[in-house]
Amino acid sequence: MATGIQQSLSIALQELLGRFYSSQTNNEEKKAIELQLQQLQASSFNWLTCLDYMNAIENSYLWFFAATTIERTVNCMWKHLSGTERTLLRVRLLELFVNYPPDVPAMHRDKVAKIMATIARQQCISNERNYEEFVKQALDIMQHKFFLGMALVAAIGDSVTSAENTQATNFTNVVNRHTPSIVQALSKHCGMFVILVRDEKPTDSMGDEMRNKYCSQLLNIVQQYFSWMKLDQVDGTMLINITFIACSWSMLHDGAIGAVGALTELLYRNESLTQEAGRELAHGVYNIIGQETIKMSDDLYQEKVSDLVRQYIKRGWPYEQGDRSSMLHQLLEFTIHTKTPQLLMEKINIWTYVCGSRNGEDTDNEQCLVGTDLSPEFTKKLMGFLFEMLFFRTHPDLEQLDDDELDENSETELNRYLNQHIDLICQLIRFLDARMQEQAMLMLLEDHHSSPFVQGNVFFRGIIETVQGNSQLLDRYQDERVAQACMIDYITACNLLIEWGTMVYGKYPAIDYALQQTTLAQIHFFCELCDMLDHIIAMCTRMAPRNRYIYPAFARMILQLNLFMQITPSAQSIGDPAYVSRSLRDIVTHEQKLLLFTKLCGVLMQQNSAEPAVWTRVINAAIKLFNLYLSEELLGSKMTSRLIFDQLKGSVMCSKFLHLEPATRSEVYRTVCGCLLTLNDECVANMVNFSPSHALEEYIAFIASTLVKFTPDQWEHLHVEQQKQLIATLTDEMQHLNHIMSYYASQPGIMRSRLMSAMYGVIGQVLVLFRSTLAVATWATNDALSDRLLDTLLEFCNHSATLQSRLHLRLLEDIVQLLKELFVMEEKLGKHRLRSALTLLNTFQPLVNDPYSRTLVPKIIRVVIDELLPVVACYEHYTEKDESLRYEDVLNRLYDLLNDILLHHWQYFVDTTVHVRYAPKARVIIQPETFLTIMNAYGYTLLNNAEYPLVIGTVLSSLDTLHDRRSLYWLQLFTDQLLDHFMKSLLQLAVSNVGNMLMDQIIKMLHDMAVVDATKLKVTICDLNMTHDLNIFHELQSATDLPSFRMVMTKIINEAKAQPPVSKGFPF
Repeated sequence: MATGIQQSLSIALQELLGRFYSSQTNNEEKKAIELQLQQLQASSFNWLTCLDYMNAIENSYLWFFAATTIERTVNCMWKHLSGTERTLLRVRLLELFVNYPPDVPAMHRDKVAKIMATIARQQCISNERNYEEFVKQALDIMQHKFFLGMALVAAIGDSVTSAENTQATNFTNVVNRHTPSIVQALSKHCGMFVILVRDEKPTDSMGDEMRNKYCSQLLNIVQQYFSWMKLDQVDGTMLINITFIACSWSMLHDGAIGAVGALTELLYRNESLTQEAGRELAHGVYNIIGQETIKMSDDLYQEKVSDLVRQYIKRGWPYEQGDRSSMLHQLLEFTIHTKTPQLLMEKINIWTYVCGSRNGEDTDNEQCLVGTDLSPEFTKKLMGFLFEMLFFRTHPDLEQLDDDELDENSETELNRYLNQHIDLICQLIRFLDARMQEQAMLMLLEDHHSSPFVQGNVFFRGIIETVQGNSQLLDRYQDERVAQACMIDYITACNLLIEWGTMVYGKYPAIDYALQQTTLAQIHFFCELCDMLDHIIAMCTRMAPRNRYIYPAFARMILQLNLFMQITPSAQSIGDPAYVSRSLRDIVTHEQKLLLFTKLCGVLMQQNSAEPAVWTRVINAAIKLFNLYLSEELLGSKMTSRLIFDQLKGSVMCSKFLHLEPATRSEVYRTVCGCLLTLNDECVANMVNFSPSHALEEYIAFIASTLVKFTPDQWEHLHVEQQKQLIATLTDEMQHLNHIMSYYASQPGIMRSRLMSAMYGVIGQVLVLFRSTLAVATWATNDALSDRLLDTLLEFCNHSATLQSRLHLRLLEDIVQLLKELFVMEEKLGKHRLRSALTLLNTFQPLVNDPYSRTLVPKIIRVVIDELLPVVACYEHYTEKDESLRYEDVLNRLYDLLNDILLHHWQYFVDTTVHVRYAPKARVIIQPETFLTIMNAYGYTLLNNAEYPLVIGTVLSSLDTLHDRRSLYWLQLFTDQLLDHFMKSLLQLAVSNVGNMLMDQIIKMLHDMAVVDATKLKVTICDLNMTHDLNIFHELQSATDLPSFRMVMTKIINEAKAQPPVSKGFPF
């Protein structure tokens, strides 16, 4: 460092900065260091010192501290500097900047340029001529020292985009008046790079790398200016130069990418170019996409070009000059020569806009969906390419796509690729004539050589024949990669077939017939597979590496049958108005449907050694088809449930399905319950001595057999391992019941009522079990099994209360009592889980709001006041920091519940008899202790939960609503004991950061309190030392209406913020 700065100061500063940026320094120490640095900035290391020695500082931390000191002076202290100081600051920075060598660190150069641009903006406020001088200096520097001039021009653009809202418009207008000269200079330098590219032997002193770097920086600046400047200032010559650079990717790679980005930026603007510039922009897009060598460019360049073309088409082909078809052919060639599947997705996205697809990005803007008519032959060529790129067998590079990690839409990269291609194919179909559509569909359904759908069926046929002793057909799939590609392609082809068939079914008789025959053949084939399922699974187990692809394909076959059954005619036939097609489900005979369902039951009952996670996909597909039978009454109106019941009662309803994973098992149970619930709606005259309700009760008791049969006295006779097994079994059975209850909680009332009646006995027995002599504490150990049991029990209580809320009050009382015991037990064990607290609150809230449960409210209030409130209101009780729930959400739910208790059960707290109803001051508090507890909790929250603004907002809204609807502030108890405390807390809240967000509500509440007792408010303001201005107090006294009161209180609060009030301590 230069000798002018004391060596000791330099060392001290470097030591402080080194500690400040060290990862070993904690936050408290960093705050202390920050205060020391601020003191130095205001004393020995001020901006004048920094200016003197900026060029001599070598330590990077110290240099940026010096630059920040100067920047802070310009941003925060500019108004306090004298004219001489301002001039000195501007001149010295300019001298420092223009003397920088070419190899100066870019961060140093750009930082000084930013400060200079900020000074120019500050000066512009007082005199616009100063800014004109600054622009001229920047352009002059750019002429002689290109790298420095570019930094200044870039800083000018940054100063526009970073201007504060209050200054942005005026300042942007000033800069726009000088923009033509800046743009002219930028265009001139773009032209210089064009000359360098055209010159085979450049005469400049820059090497290829430096030339590319400077060109890229120049085009990035151009793009930035295009993002905010008036576009009528863009001239056609500049766009010609930019287009030329954009096509020069082989020589100026980074510059070409910047040029493409600059042109794209023009298309993002919702503003028009001049006619000349627009014409050159359109020519530029055509020229870039039409380069003969573009197919040899790298992926990054092609990705940027794709973005340019996509944006051009989204804008509706603006400034179009000539035949659009030529560009479409160029785009097709550009698409066909794509090297990677990731890049192909970018290009396919362009075609979605060409076709007017609503699956593209930014579909909210209808102007994007431009749609373009494509000739059938052109469409056929594009679809042929898409078919080739869609399947592994013809496009092995699909292996590059990730098939594990999910994106924000729960899709893997591979799924996104496949879905995008299928969507585009379905959009392109409408451009084919009838003959081409029929040919394409028949090729997918019947071509034994090229159809992945047919090949998948051949693979399964090979499995059947191998089981029968003939392995010839399956031999071709001995290679694992071939088998894998066959199965994945089969699933993809099934997806395409369903999407395509749904669109065109009913339009073309030939396609309809092909789909009908395919559906019937698939049903027959599936039944044939099911007949040999044991042998097939045994064989697949021996083919271990391949079975993880076979089972998903088998699951897709079941799902395909489900989707076939849902296809209905989409429109009137094209070409034969008299032709009317039937839904595919109507093509299938009753006998075939019944046979298919019988085979589904066999799949559900199938016990095998397949990997559970893989086999689950098969079961889930079967359950979906099962549910379709019920929801669509596939076996006939008023008889489907009975026929299904006949199939279930022999085997399915007697099985616990222990071979399935618990979640899948729950889904099977829920589906069987659905059949029994709908059985009530069908005629059961022929079902002698049969009651669907009784059958449902028995089935639910069967699901929960351990819960029902276990008695507390058996516990002590079990060994430790048996106790653990019992806990796991009880937990699983409750989870199954939870799944059933949660599903039907949102179903129509009749279904809910039937389930409610059927569940009554089981719920009662569960409550007896967990409130028995064993007590809840017996189950509550610190192991994972017990935690899972208690979590499931909490969920069970919540669902049970929701289900039984309008029927059985005795059950509800037992649920409330059990939840209380559970919560108290956890406190005794030293555990305060957010989950149990939230379950209590979620269970209580609907009961409190339901008039039917009003007799339960006193018990609920006691639990909330005595147990929940003291624990939940204090975060330090919650020692488990890894909870998935946020404490703020639970606390907010607590105050929501307290608000509902007060609002809907006001008569529990306050005398509401007729003779006091219209005399607010005469009302008597019936439960003063409980009422004061809730009010004190409100006051505590306002003062102690500044980090939870959501909770504070809930408390304020509750107080405000209670006063508007129940005249809360007029209660004698509130006026005498609480009013002044709430005034203090509201005023203190108003001057805090949280108060800024809630200011309107705070002032309204203070106004309502002032109406009750204005003197108390004035005394409180004085007590808090919020203002010394007597005139404000006079204004406050005369401010009776809310607008006037708000104006005066705003003055008081602003003065208090400038001079913080003294905290007096509050008694909440």
